[in-house]
Amino acid sequence: MGWLRPGTGRPGRAPLSEGARSLRTVTWVVLLLGLVVLGTIWMAVRGMLPRESLGSLLTIFFALMTGAALLGAKCRRQAVADRERESRSAMIILIAAQLGRQDDGTLSRIAGKGGPAGEAAAMVLAARREPRKSVGTPAAWT
Repeated sequence: MGWLRPGTGRPGRAPLSEGARSLRTVTWVVLLLGLVVLGTIWMAVRGMLPRESLGSLLTIFFALMTGAALLGAKCRRQAVADRERESRSAMIILIAAQLGRQDDGTLSRIAGKGGPAGEAAAMVLAARREPRKSVGTPAAWT
């Protein structure tokens, strides 16, 4: 029943961001409205509602389905962008851990080239210039 909890998604996948989750919710609401309109179309075809309403009901139905498709595509794009952003930050942290062994000259050269490795090298250089005090050390208590 993991599909009932918001943001759980499929196993092995990163949870959706708040924006992507809200887009997915709106997409499902629009799809459900489309099903309601489809039911009223069926009632108009069977003669329970005036047949004159059939044209406007079909227009509303197709507008809802088009909107749902566009919202679904936007949700998908945002979810992919969120996963890429998360992967990029994890990659930069892994590269920074590997670059921590390099000397400052090498790190400066790598930082000058740019890209993810340059960003990680700049992070390592900044951390070396301003070392943080650990909370557990007596120097941090003062």
